[in-house]
Amino acid sequence: MFKTLVNASIACALLISSVFPSVFAAPIPVETLFRHDQNRAMQLSPDGRFVAGLATVGGRINLVVVDLDNTKAFPVTGFKDMDVGRFAWVNDNRLVLTATDDRSGSSGYDQFFAGSGGIYAVDRDGSNWREVIPSPKKQVGDGAWHPTYGYLRRAMEDGSDDVIVQTAKYGTKALVLERVNTRNAKRQTLTYNMPGQVIDAVVDAKGVVRSVVTVNKSETRGTLWLRDSADAPWVKLEEFGMLEHDQVWPAAFDASGKELYVLSARGRDTTALFAYDIANRKLGEQLVAHPVADLADSGLIFARKSRELQGVTVFGDAEPETAWFDEAWATVQARVDATLKGRVNMVRGNASGRVLVYSYSDTAPGEYFLYDVKAGHIEPLLKTRPDLDGAEFSATRALRYPARDGLAIPAYLTLPKGKAPKRLPLVVLVHGGPWSRDRWGFNAEVQFLASRGYAVLQPQFRGSMGFGSHLFSAGFKQWGLKMQDDLNDGVSMLAKQGTIDPSRVCIMGASYGGFATMSALARDADKYRCGINMVGVTDPALFFSISWSDYADSAWIENDAKIMIGDPDADAEMFNRVSPLKNAKSIRAPVLMAYGAEDSRVPLPHGEKMRDALQANGTPVEWHVFAGEGHGFHIEENQFKLYHAIERFLAKYNPAD
Repeated sequence: MFKTLVNASIACALLISSVFPSVFAAPIPVETLFRHDQNRAMQLSPDGRFVAGLATVGGRINLVVVDLDNTKAFPVTGFKDMDVGRFAWVNDNRLVLTATDDRSGSSGYDQFFAGSGGIYAVDRDGSNWREVIPSPKKQVGDGAWHPTYGYLRRAMEDGSDDVIVQTAKYGTKALVLERVNTRNAKRQTLTYNMPGQVIDAVVDAKGVVRSVVTVNKSETRGTLWLRDSADAPWVKLEEFGMLEHDQVWPAAFDASGKELYVLSARGRDTTALFAYDIANRKLGEQLVAHPVADLADSGLIFARKSRELQGVTVFGDAEPETAWFDEAWATVQARVDATLKGRVNMVRGNASGRVLVYSYSDTAPGEYFLYDVKAGHIEPLLKTRPDLDGAEFSATRALRYPARDGLAIPAYLTLPKGKAPKRLPLVVLVHGGPWSRDRWGFNAEVQFLASRGYAVLQPQFRGSMGFGSHLFSAGFKQWGLKMQDDLNDGVSMLAKQGTIDPSRVCIMGASYGGFATMSALARDADKYRCGINMVGVTDPALFFSISWSDYADSAWIENDAKIMIGDPDADAEMFNRVSPLKNAKSIRAPVLMAYGAEDSRVPLPHGEKMRDALQANGTPVEWHVFAGEGHGFHIEENQFKLYHAIERFLAKYNPAD
């Protein structure tokens, strides 16, 4: 039915151009780079007359609406103690949004339930405000022992004032979908008569839960179910292991509700989109696939009212690509790309009327444009970071390099603009998760380092998600082992090419990236001059044993984590061997450590124990704890303090000049 996406821009080896500007650009100030986006997440109203988006108003992230007929912007929320997270147009006149306190230092459940919190609704002129689901903080204040967390799934998009909301009570596993009226807050439960403990659910265009995935008691095996209507019996379609390659996850129904789209990597390495053959209970036609990247349900693009699948966006090694089923949208995409060349252009709206374009690149922070399809005219609307106008940024290139066992490792390399690509100082920037990934595009942290003269390598080491099943599963039980080899092999590749100076390499990362930083300094002390560990795990055993972490006593930590990381009992010898804390005496290089005082994902003892062990060993340690922060740093002032400290630390222990 559709083509296979091909990313032809990636080569297996990197060729560094010898052409570069003769003048190195001045470092971009920390406060300029790490200031919060002034405008973001813009969405066009269904009728194309208004744009809503998030902007900083009164020091908080609030919802703003722009009237496109007179270009006037006005805030429709006025939060002073919360920040708007997600939002959506319910219809031409009404908006729904979630809001939480991003400065509360919360982590764990809040972060897992991203965009969760209180749910509110408001008309586009700021009137008819309604609290749909109170914030968990308010519920606790009102005496609730187990507050309900709400997560906005989507608007019904049928002209009504209704939305689909996912809710869960803190400390429970039950996933509940509700249809909620945003004017009177009346709620209708959609997930009743379920065939088991539901962890994923798909709603058809009429708002009926038609397909779900349930899990067994240990949450190690999943089952895919389907029913024809709200009153029809459930039919079992598939069973699979939660860590196996043959998983089949429901993604959406077609406009008629008769065809189920699913995501699966069965019979291939990367996750692709299939039509499911319901009659024969097996995967049907493969609709869209990518040779090196996984598809995700977040990349599916639907028509607003009919819910017809119009296109699929996939994030490959380099720029994301969109495959359009709809020819009108394919034409719009081609015309916009021809006008805004050299950028990624995300187009949404009415393919025969007014289109909102979000345009960005590795060297261009996001900018919004309006495209008039009939007139063929495009005009700028808003910039996410107008304060960055005139700044010079460094290009980020995607590459793949071979690990020592032959596995191809995707990576991103950014070289400082204006410097010869020879014997540069390097910062290896390791992403968290580790079951996560970096994406190509503008990255303030990368530009911060590059503008100070450092080459930046971002390896997508084994265990990273988004690049196929093989790369992901190759990371099982490889913390401190082959996952570290992958980092070192990238450094060796750049040193062999002469791009970097192997005697001037530092490593930096957050969460798992913090573990990788400490592991590198303990295991490969001869390769790294310094390390920067932000909210990092320092001992795998602690990850399992700290009783107040948000993973404690979970089915995941009791089962799958022992497969993915290791069993603290059966693999105790391995844990001791790879633990930076247990091998602190091997660490001699200077370390900067930064933690959130209220982190429940990687609680503060990870940092404190590591700090004490290093100081007892005489290792230089720079220690920072930020009040009001959880698993990461969200408060602007704290980000400024942190990156000023990192700037001084790197200048002292790995100077670029």
